Amino acid sequence: MKIKKLWLVMLIAALLFSMMTFGCEEPDEWSPVTSLSQLSGKWKGSYSFSNSESLKKDDINDPNSFDATMTTTISYQITIDFNEKTTSGTMTMSTRFTGMEAADAYALAVLEMEEDSGFIRNDINYSFSMTQPMQAGTINEGDISGMEINQTGRKIRRFISEDDDGKKTYMILTKQ
Repeated sequence: MKIKKLWLVMLIAALLFSMMTFGCEEPDEWSPVTSLSQLSGKWKGSYSFSNSESLKKDDINDPNSFDATMTTTISYQITIDFNEKTTSGTMTMSTRFTGMEAADAYALAVLEMEEDSGFIRNDINYSFSMTQPMQAGTINEGDISGMEINQTGRKIRRFISEDDDGKKTYMILTKQ
C-alpha cells in the first residue's frame, strides 16, 4: 500500500511540476475588432473546406455521370498587411475521385483542367491539385466588420460558416 501511495504522490508531483514549467494554454477569448489600428502589422492564416459529391449514373447517355464520388478540398493561404492596407494569398484546390468508375471521371476532369497553370495531377490515386494566386486587394475600415481579436492581440478570426449541427467554422490569422 505504501508503494502505491508513493507512486501516486510522485505522479501528482510530476504533473504539478510540468504544469508549472510548461504552463497551460488558456483558451482564446474573442472580442470585436473596432479599428484598423488594432490590426497593425502582417497577419497570415489559412482556411479550408471539403465537399464530397456523388456522380451517380442517372442516364446511360450522359457522359458526365459516373459511379464515382468526387471530393474537393479548397485551402486558402492569406496575408493581410494592415499597415499597407493590402491583402494577398493563394488558393489551392485538390480533387480526388473514388468509386467504381473513378478512373473515367478523373480522365474527363483532367481533360477539362489540364491547360490551367499550376495544375498537378496524380494518375495513381485519381487526384489533382491546382494552386493559383489570389488577386491582390486593398482593405479599409469597412472590411473589419465581423472580425474578432483574441485577448493577446496575436490572433484574429472571421466567421465563415455554420453546419447543420451548429458547429461554426472560422478563418483564423496569426500576427507575424
